[in-house]
Amino acid sequence: MSFEFDAWTVSLIVGAFSPAIVLLAAVCFDKYRRFRVIRPPQEEKLLRPPGYSLSVQLDQLMDRGTAQLIWAMFWTAWAGLLAGYIARLIIEPVTLGWMIVAVTILTLTVLAGTTLAIRAYRTLQQRRQVRLGLRGEQATAEALHEAFDAGLRVFHDIQAGDDWNIDHVAIGTKGVFVMETTARTRIAGKKDEPSHHVKFDGTTLEFPFENDQLTIAQARRNAGWVSKFLMQKTGEAVPVDTIVVVPGWWVEGRGDAVKAMNCKYLTNYLRTQDDRISAPQVARIIEALDEKNRSLDFI
Repeated sequence: MSFEFDAWTVSLIVGAFSPAIVLLAAVCFDKYRRFRVIRPPQEEKLLRPPGYSLSVQLDQLMDRGTAQLIWAMFWTAWAGLLAGYIARLIIEPVTLGWMIVAVTILTLTVLAGTTLAIRAYRTLQQRRQVRLGLRGEQATAEALHEAFDAGLRVFHDIQAGDDWNIDHVAIGTKGVFVMETTARTRIAGKKDEPSHHVKFDGTTLEFPFENDQLTIAQARRNAGWVSKFLMQKTGEAVPVDTIVVVPGWWVEGRGDAVKAMNCKYLTNYLRTQDDRISAPQVARIIEALDEKNRSLDFI
């Protein structure tokens, strides 16, 4: 058996591995730039924008998906190279043992490339869901911006724990409003029901295709955390309204302890509330939440 390192072999190697090598080099260079010491133009930290946690998660998924695709290309390139090598072995006198080894290695490279490609596809699917959640929080933030004439100050993405954040908190003399956003695409249900209607009974969001109780439980937990946090920081008890926002959906039923509504209704709801707390108490609440939420470096 002979295997010549000729022009055909060189061109095959270059063609198979060049894309993966270029992408790997680009990823390494990007990581190098991130580790460079760069001083920010200002030392003061920034408030967290709407959907910040989801945007960070989206970036992480982007990096993971890119790495998976690159390694999938790398292993499939090896598979292509080995397939060409085995094709040469077939027409030459080789031992059965050597052929088994070559085919085994080819099988392993194909499996590695296929597995990584499947993982990359699943990562892309996860990115779509995270992006949908991000757009939902941005839609709620836009609705809250339209309600600024109600004298509300809004904070977004408040960190309540290492892996737990509160989507939105609005504060004004009308009260403290804690909001949890859940974004869903419209999928036709099994029955002849409108695809954009969701029923709410105070504990469950009944979509045409599934029921959701976790979002309501999360909203309750968020409101409890905010109430306890403000009591510790200001020494004053304050009523907290709990709202689940479902952008783009028509919500049937509002609930009592927890309310559910779309973005358009949210704006009108906040505007029509009566004053419940004093301006000095509002100022103390805003100061406490501003200190908690101002955690981002300029770069």
